[in-house]
Amino acid sequence: MRRPERNIFVQHLIDNINFDDFILSYQGKNLGKTDYYRLAIESQKTEMRFDRIGPVAGYEKYYVSLSDLVPLRTMSQAHLTLIAETQITYLDSFFITEKTNKCLITGTPFVCYANQYHLKNLREKLGFKTYSTLWDESYDDIQDHHERATAIVKLLNQLQNFDWESARPELLHIAQHNMYNIFQFRNKERLIFIENSNRLKKFLGRE
Repeated sequence: MRRPERNIFVQHLIDNINFDDFILSYQGKNLGKTDYYRLAIESQKTEMRFDRIGPVAGYEKYYVSLSDLVPLRTMSQAHLTLIAETQITYLDSFFITEKTNKCLITGTPFVCYANQYHLKNLREKLGFKTYSTLWDESYDDIQDHHERATAIVKLLNQLQNFDWESARPELLHIAQHNMYNIFQFRNKERLIFIENSNRLKKFLGRE
């Protein structure tokens, strides 16, 4: 969805990125130099998926998966994903959507334009790893979203010379940790549900 802060960020990207081999899809328009729509169409021809849960019977027409939104083959052709999260300007807020989740699920490296401390909260509250061992993530500490956007674009320009091959062991380590961590949440959710159910039963005076 179009938002003022996203409009500013996208324009900042267009004006300041120093390389051409990127995809920038916004508001149904391909603003990058690489043809995302061709890649996406080609990727839909494969059975490669990273989410195996199907639609609930009777609600098939409302079902869209992360694999449908961003095909795995399309993601695998990129070194990293630039995430523009839903919340960017709110203070003291930590809100995760499919934009971040798809990178955690697939192990795709990412840079994230989100609220201040988004990466810090991913690490400290949820146990994920980010990429501070490989590149500068100090943009996450910047409160002003205009300054944060500038720092992110500067980082992206620096990463065009990043040695991805040498960094592969560390990238794989982070990817494996995050994929393992996110799939543990199903068990954590079950335990939290049981704990809250027991509290409710105790509050109601029931066994």
